[in-house]
Amino acid sequence: MISRRSLLQQAGFASAALAMSELPGFAFPGEWLHSQEEVVPFTDVPENFTTINAQTKRVSGLDLRQLNAFLTPENNFFVVAHYGVPTVDAATWKLDVRGRVANPRSYTLDELKKRTRAQRECSFECGGNRAPAILNRMIGNARWTGTPLAPIIQEAKPTADALEVVLWGADEGEEQIRTEKFRQNFARSMTLNDLAKSDAILAWEMNGQPLTAEHGFPVRVVVPGWYGVQNVKWLNSLELSADRFMGRFQARDYVTIMGRQNGDKTEWVETSVTKIRTKSMIATVTRRPGGALSVFGVALTDGTPLKSVDVQIDEGPWVAAKIDTPPNPYAWSWFRAEVPAPSAGAHTVASKAT
Repeated sequence: MISRRSLLQQAGFASAALAMSELPGFAFPGEWLHSQEEVVPFTDVPENFTTINAQTKRVSGLDLRQLNAFLTPENNFFVVAHYGVPTVDAATWKLDVRGRVANPRSYTLDELKKRTRAQRECSFECGGNRAPAILNRMIGNARWTGTPLAPIIQEAKPTADALEVVLWGADEGEEQIRTEKFRQNFARSMTLNDLAKSDAILAWEMNGQPLTAEHGFPVRVVVPGWYGVQNVKWLNSLELSADRFMGRFQARDYVTIMGRQNGDKTEWVETSVTKIRTKSMIATVTRRPGGALSVFGVALTDGTPLKSVDVQIDEGPWVAAKIDTPPNPYAWSWFRAEVPAPSAGAHTVASKAT
């Protein structure tokens, strides 16, 4: 059996524990898994593991053990909605471009759809995907259709002091700051420099279909190579600002703390979650007819070309995996490695990506 545990997300590691036994075959695309192979089950996946959120009753992720398609179906793509799912009327919806701009304006959905059309095939990962109870389920790969974001900002003519664009969503909730309570909308920001270097779009389709309410209908942001939180759903405003935005989901939550050594002192530095860090995740392990194990999984980057994925059983040697690299660098890569069969009993399998 194999269980999936995150070891060092920043280093691109993933691990799993396994115990040798026989289970019915598990179907993947033919070039990756032969029908006669048998699944070696994970030991650290609870029997009651589910991708359904107990409170919302909505899908909260993808069970990688069931991965059998390059594009994640909408109903298996993880959903995070900190303030719930708002009801938005597409007929009256508009997108305001405002703030530190010389040419503020609003767009209807029809006006956006008349602009240059663009597609982005990319993977999302939640910034909290490494938690033990999550079991890497908050990940997905989809094809998004919309229009490029950067030209919309350029046409608004940002003023010389404009530093960043704040992406405001229609979803809102109450936040307590010190002793006061405030009604706030979900928002994230990115610098104009980061925006110019990105392939961000305003999307209204997912896998060829209009966005569902859960995935941000009628329009959401898609920033390839960035963690899921940056891809603001139910977008209704783009605000150009001369100041750094410091909302809850920018400066208090979705913050990474990392230690760095300065002489004999460790300095702990907090930074906002932005671009995806190279990471590999094991999906399944199967036994080949001759007894060897086939380890299958996915790897993500921020668009930086994936160099390698290696797999290890217990403390044995690292074995290079075969990588199926897609034409789009922002989409996930699939990998598979064949390793010698270990002895009967429980074992740990790990992967690392660079």
